[in-house]
Amino acid sequence: MKIIDAYWDKINLALDTVEIEVEKEDNAEIINKLADVERKYNYIVIKIPISKMNLIHNLEKNKYNFMETQITFKKNLSIDFDIPHKFDKYRDKLRYLLIKNKIGLNDVVSNISEDLFNTDRISLDPEFNSRQSSIRYKNWIKKEYKKNELYEIVYCSKKIGFFMIKYINVDVMDPVLASLYTRYKNFGLGFSIIELPIKVAIEKGVKFIETKVSSNNLSVVKLYIEYKYSIVNINYVLRKIIKNGKIF
Repeated sequence: MKIIDAYWDKINLALDTVEIEVEKEDNAEIINKLADVERKYNYIVIKIPISKMNLIHNLEKNKYNFMETQITFKKNLSIDFDIPHKFDKYRDKLRYLLIKNKIGLNDVVSNISEDLFNTDRISLDPEFNSRQSSIRYKNWIKKEYKKNELYEIVYCSKKIGFFMIKYINVDVMDPVLASLYTRYKNFGLGFSIIELPIKVAIEKGVKFIETKVSSNNLSVVKLYIEYKYSIVNINYVLRKIIKNGKIF
């Protein structure tokens, strides 16, 4: 069991936050270990392999609520693949722009509206709201900007979205965050947040792309499948909120 103090979320959610990753060798004793965690933290997020159904049911009995299924997609770029032709009519007018300074960073952040990440588990949680979700992502981008690569998506000279890339190592890239801006959604351009990171990876000589997607975001799940990504792992995500001795 990995216990990660998510200190960065305290400023976003006003709660002491911890993320727990259950490993395959962990057993039922994890429930007893959680008691110590719950005395220290207010917001506990736990990610569980799909094979551990008994643990999931025990967590439910202990007032943990299911929030999402987290799907890990992976693509081997050394294998030939076909780019979906139904998007051909958009490609000639589509490009990406590397953000190189704080002016560009602030431009991206300013375009993140409250309803942008409306399938996010924070936005969907009845104990939080879309405004908190938006603030969380803005702060995440600003925090990670210097360590990762941030790109803006441009279509017909208009900035329509963004994606952020993290390099796990020289061979593996993770497009950790991407979205079209709200006003450019529902125009058939959503494929760009999947396809453009692939182009960057190929240009950089990266061998694999691996990333996690929430089951709550069905349209993006469908796009990863359409681009022939393989599903390599699935976790269930549950949470418990404790405030002033009460469980939410």
